[in-house]
Formats: sequence, C-alpha cells, structure tokens
Amino acid sequence: MNTKYSARQNGQIIEIEFPDTDGHFDAWLYINAEPEDKRIHFQGNLEFELNKLAKINVTDLTGKDDDTDLSNQGHGPTLVKSTLAFFQHHFSQQSLINTIVDVKGELSDIGDNSSSSHGRRVTFWRKMGLVVQNPSDHYSSIDGVLGQSGCGTSSEVDPQSFLDGNDVRSMSHLQDSDVTASINLYERSLKDGCKQLLNLNKFLKKAQRKQMSKQTYYHLGWTVGMSSSVIFVSYLLGAVNFYTAGGLIAAYFLSKFMHNRFSPTIVLPKERDELFELNNKLRIEIAEVEEQSRGNLCRLLEATGLEEHAESNGFQLGKSQITMTELDGNGLYQYLDAMNLLNDNRKQVEALITE
Repeated sequence: MNTKYSARQNGQIIEIEFPDTDGHFDAWLYINAEPEDKRIHFQGNLEFELNKLAKINVTDLTGKDDDTDLSNQGHGPTLVKSTLAFFQHHFSQQSLINTIVDVKGELSDIGDNSSSSHGRRVTFWRKMGLVVQNPSDHYSSIDGVLGQSGCGTSSEVDPQSFLDGNDVRSMSHLQDSDVTASINLYERSLKDGCKQLLNLNKFLKKAQRKQMSKQTYYHLGWTVGMSSSVIFVSYLLGAVNFYTAGGLIAAYFLSKFMHNRFSPTIVLPKERDELFELNNKLRIEIAEVEEQSRGNLCRLLEATGLEEHAESNGFQLGKSQITMTELDGNGLYQYLDAMNLLNDNRKQVEALITE
C-alpha cells in the first residue's frame, strides 16, 4: 500500500507517493497547481532490508526537457532535492532507515534534442549530491549516499512541511505561510496604502469640484458675453425681434466653441500621478503575494468564515487566485476592503497559524 505526502510552497505543489516496503515511488512537482501537462515527474524504486530503507534506485526524471518551458527554471532541482530530503527525514523519524542508504541510477540520452543536453545532465546530478562515474559516458552510472555530500540534505522545501493525505492543490488548503504573507503585506504596505489612497482621493475630488466650477464660470462668461453682444447690437439697430432670438441661439453655440477653444484647460494636480503610482505599486505587491500563495485572500476569507461578510461589502473578485487584471479599477478597492475586514478580525486570522 502506498502513502502520499504533499507540500505547497510559493505556488509550487510537490506530491510524493511511495510504499513502506520494496516498490516504486513517484514524485511530482506542479507549477502553480496547473494541469498534469505542467508538471515534472521524478520516479524510482525503494529497497528495504529488515523493514528499513536501504537503497534508492533513481530511474527517471521527465517534464523538463530542453524543448519545454519548464527547462532551466530550477524546478527539477527543487523536486529531486525535496524528494530525497523527505525520504531522509520521513524514514529517520520512524527509525526505519539504515545507517547507509545508497542512492543509485544511470544516465540516459533518450529523447535529447541538443548535443549539450548530456553535459547539463551530468552537472544536474552532481548538484544533487551524486557522483557521475564516467562523465563522458551518456549511460554512466551515478551514485551517492543519502544524507551525505548534499544528497538529501539541501531541500528547498522543508521536509516537515509535507502533509499526509492532504490535497494541497485545493483552494481550501491553508498554510501558515499564507497567513503570515497576508499579515506582512497588510502591515508593510496596505495599511498605510489605504490611508494614502483615502487622502489622495479626497483631495482629488475636492480639486476636481474646484476645476469643474471654474470651467462652469468660464462657459457662463462666454455665454453671457455673446448673448449680451447680440442683444446690444439688436438694440442699437432697433430690431429686437425674431432675428434676435436666432442670434441668441447662435451665440449659445458660439460661446460653447469659444469656451472649448480659448478657456484655460483643466489643470491636473500632481496628486493624480501620485495616486496612479500608488495604485500600481499596491497592485504589484498584492499580485506577487497572490501568485506565491496561489490565492491568498480567498483562502483566508474562507478559513475565517468571512466570505459572506466580504461579499455583502461588495467583494466580487471570485474564489481563486486574484490577478493584476482583476485589480484594475474598483478591483483594488474591493481587495483592500476585504483585507481591512480581515485586519478587523485579526484574532481569527492569527488563530489559523498552527506553529
């Protein structure tokens, strides 16, 4: 019977499925929990002696070939290092590991599309803490000892963060890092950012009303001036009649043209640029946290039971990872309102931390 452990960190999902007796293991790394065509697969076999792990045979690592968009992104090392470190930690915790656990495998150039692929493969396995016995041989054996020389000792994902039987790809799964990321984002940027946005918006609304009043006065001035001219000329000619009415209509449209052409234009205060820059800064920081956690805000609203409260306040950004596009316009203010709601219920948020 196989056991599955999973971990989620910075948008990366790692799943490891393995037996407690001799048998095949599989480890997958999903990029932001994308579908299966966006994953890397590491596999091999575990061998036991007297019910203790004695050997790991590495058989294959696929999904990061040179012609894929997952190549040279650091995903392969993350998966392999994390898997080996997990085995070292898991079986050691249960005292089910030999003093020396050999890690062995064999290179293969099947499927290579470049002459440089072999060299990169040799470099890769050396970085995993394994020795390539004959670097010039495309099918050289590789070997090492688990827990020594970097083999299973330099994981990028803490082995203790792996959870037994949990679906960490689900939206409902929450990690301590999600909570702390949200709190840090609020304290670092959003709390002061909300105050600045409020002050800037108040100032700009006041400035806008003032500018609109000026424009109204300019337009009224042109209208009164043109209309007065028509009436004055008609009076001098002693012909205040039907033509005067037509002249007043023409004066109205002419005054509108003269206003648009010659009146001073609206002066945009520098605070408008400050508001734009602040909006963009906050959107970028929020999007980074959302991407790292693969949906930070929605996870917290769900975990704290504040979803309906947020929706009643106008939150309409959905129930998944929130993108830069969704933060355009009113979306940013919906996000900030929801974050303020979480901050108003800080005790509920901090209670989610398990450490």
